[in-house]
Amino acid sequence: MPVLSKPYVITDASRQSEDIDRMFDDVYTEMAELEREQAESGTVAGGNAQGVPGRDGDEPDAPWPLVVLPSALPLEYTITTTGNIDDLDFGNVALLRMNNASLATIRGLKAGRPGQVLVIMSVGGGQVDLAHQDTGSAAANRLLNFVTGAPISLAADAGRATYYYSETEARWMLHTHEQGAPIDVAFAAGNYNSGGTAVWTVDAGDQLTYSYTLRGRNLLISLNLAAITLAAGGTGRDVLRVTYPSTFQASSVQLGCAVGSDNATATIMNYRTPTGVAYFEIRLTSGANWATSTDATNIAFIGEIGIT
Repeated sequence: MPVLSKPYVITDASRQSEDIDRMFDDVYTEMAELEREQAESGTVAGGNAQGVPGRDGDEPDAPWPLVVLPSALPLEYTITTTGNIDDLDFGNVALLRMNNASLATIRGLKAGRPGQVLVIMSVGGGQVDLAHQDTGSAAANRLLNFVTGAPISLAADAGRATYYYSETEARWMLHTHEQGAPIDVAFAAGNYNSGGTAVWTVDAGDQLTYSYTLRGRNLLISLNLAAITLAAGGTGRDVLRVTYPSTFQASSVQLGCAVGSDNATATIMNYRTPTGVAYFEIRLTSGANWATSTDATNIAFIGEIGIT
């Protein structure tokens, strides 16, 4: 059976595309040479006397040339890089495995072929963020996400996203995104304030839960604050402002229900999402001011907020 005179094994993922093109150029050249030799000699190398019908309807004594193709083409690529990653050369594989130990933010991928599909999988201990239209990468290497106001995230060792490359847009277009698990928001005292001179005090132990899950353009937030404090006096006592995770912002003014207690008195509350700002608000349903309290106010809700 005739084989390639120069079999190829591709070991450098970054050169895969050009190596494949070169390999197939040589394959077609050798196939044409084999056909010419067989036509001149009337024989088939390898002893297949009967042959098979040719592609142009030839008689069985003019077979297709038989070629052994290489099988060592990499299908996946794993990286451990953390921090900001621009213009990532992933070797044109179908599966990119992110085995980062801490946060990694992909801000661009080396431009692909029209219609090329890439699955990005989080397999490490760190979160993976996928930035929308980040100028840190070349224009043709940027990502177009459903959400434009903040990166989308893959939870550590859980999240998945699929992109395809659009020749028209000259961008990697998000096709599917599965965060994989809720992501906890790290405690920061500055995430909680009145917007005025009134002082809310939320300690690290008071934030029992603050997590989010992004689904399309809807952000599911779970918040549970226990035993928080509002000092006496000051302006803005009717509201507690809570900073969104990342740089998310609401797409419209939205309202939802929250529950808890105001200075140990059970009450119904609501959350409200002003637009164009980095926070949502929690207010008493009555519209009254919150009572002065010391470790005696509790707030809890799970709500889905449309975002930009």
